[in-house]
Amino acid sequence: MSTASVKPVVAPSFEPTYIRLLNAMPHAILLHGQPGIGLRTIALSLAPQPLAVLLPKDAKGAIDRLKGSIGIEQVRTLYEQTRSKQSTDRVVIIVDADSMGAPAQNALLKLLEEPTATTKFILTAHQPQQLLPTIRSRVQSFYVPSITTAQTQKVIAAHTKLDETTQKQLFFLANGRPALLDNLIRNPRIRDTMFTIAVDAKHFVESKSDYDRSTIALRHSTTKPDAIQFITAITDILQFSIAKHATLVNIAQLGLVLEAIENLEQNHNVRLTMMRFVLQWKVK
Repeated sequence: MSTASVKPVVAPSFEPTYIRLLNAMPHAILLHGQPGIGLRTIALSLAPQPLAVLLPKDAKGAIDRLKGSIGIEQVRTLYEQTRSKQSTDRVVIIVDADSMGAPAQNALLKLLEEPTATTKFILTAHQPQQLLPTIRSRVQSFYVPSITTAQTQKVIAAHTKLDETTQKQLFFLANGRPALLDNLIRNPRIRDTMFTIAVDAKHFVESKSDYDRSTIALRHSTTKPDAIQFITAITDILQFSIAKHATLVNIAQLGLVLEAIENLEQNHNVRLTMMRFVLQWKVK
């Protein structure tokens, strides 16, 4: 297996695993971790010249990692691509494999059950529990943790043109996620939007007023992606708080956040989910 020319930033605890995968890739692996942690970057560094890269697409066939999915036709095409015999290893990367519905997953299962000797698979997922147990049983699973505070600071410090305020915003928003950090550095408009959402999330967590929390939540209840982005920002704040000092209150709040995200992912009504989340927040 050839290696990538640019090594991704990975946590020290994941480094030995990363080196092992570079040197000896199993038949099929699943990389999972938080959104923005860089799963796709790591996959491409392990297989810099993949046979195919499957990405979620919308109904019109355009790549859409936020709302799209990997359909059964994409997997069927992949099946044809991997049937021919080759003398060297080739790797298929399936990005956001957890976006596949049951038909696509069953089609992928057939591929995993009937592998050619030279074809290997790298799956990435932020919610691996969405994959069929039969798929999870046929891949070696690896959790990709956040990078350290020192690593985050080093990446930010390398961009000497960033002012101090922007550096602080990046550190807060990225929260140990190198792919997200890189995206925010390159896209000031996205950074500004995320910072506005993060400020709202902070006010939500700190507010003592049900009315204020309801007002804030309603601002982020227009669409499912907007609501998920807002609640994810609350997740970051709570995880940071728990890391510093875990209490029964913030642990219970994190449980409410994860439940709300799960309901949104399952396409529950956005406004009702958000209002229920606000009402349940009375654990303070």
